[in-house]
Amino acid sequence: MDITGTIIITSPHEDVTVNCTGVMSSQKMKGGEDAPKYALSGATAQGNSLTGGPAVFLGWYADEGQITKEIEEIRDAIAKGVSRYELKYSVKVERHWWRLKIVNREDFQ
Repeated sequence: MDITGTIIITSPHEDVTVNCTGVMSSQKMKGGEDAPKYALSGATAQGNSLTGGPAVFLGWYADEGQITKEIEEIRDAIAKGVSRYELKYSVKVERHWWRLKIVNREDFQ
């Protein structure tokens, strides 16, 4: 495999596919018990060398452990030259006005 430093990430819950050079976590978000606590974004290969490319939202996460596992697996895949990765630990979220609620939270505990 060729190690290109990029990976195509597919987000099944957000219906997004993007070519990324890396990923990053949001800070812990406030919200109710059923709200996601973290968001994952991917840095694209577009842009200039000083600022990098724009970040693309990839998915929501119920807790720090889930987003940490996802980031580690993506970084390992990039380092190994894997060309594609589908998010495994993101949660499906419903939007109600300004609130977010995890769908089927018991599936992700």
